[in-house]
Amino acid sequence: VTAYDPLTGEELWSVDCMSGEVGPSPAYCAGRVFVANQYASAVGLDAGTGEMLWQVTDPELPDATSPVATPEHVFMGSSYGTFTCLDATDGSTVWTHEFDTGSYASPILVNDLIYLTDMDGVTHAFKASGKYESVAKGTLGESCVATPAFVGNRIYMRGKKHLYCIGTE
Repeated sequence: VTAYDPLTGEELWSVDCMSGEVGPSPAYCAGRVFVANQYASAVGLDAGTGEMLWQVTDPELPDATSPVATPEHVFMGSSYGTFTCLDATDGSTVWTHEFDTGSYASPILVNDLIYLTDMDGVTHAFKASGKYESVAKGTLGESCVATPAFVGNRIYMRGKKHLYCIGTE
């Protein structure tokens, strides 16, 4: 994991903490960077210095989906259906939830809810908190592997055959 100055392109720090072909993008929250990759580890880093705050290998780690984070938690999905919440300060597992279908779409954090769309096109909405609490779910009616985009009062979703705009005018 390498950090660069966005104005100059100068390398600020680099930490050798991942292995394999890394698919997920990093997440950032509250001065920390969180990275995870299947068959490697999940890592919390200080965004200013690159200091490794924690590294864990226990939870089922993402192979394609990117994590999302709040000041308290890091949330990660997998293509096998396991969704994991880690403590953002030490990397310990807070909870896991097994969905019937896995996801290639990354979870999206909007306010205090996480939206996760599985490969069957079902979007699960649940609280971004220290326990799994389902709020709602909706079905596209076709498979979906793309991460939805939330723009204003609308959600844009690409299914296998259609592009959807869900929301108000």
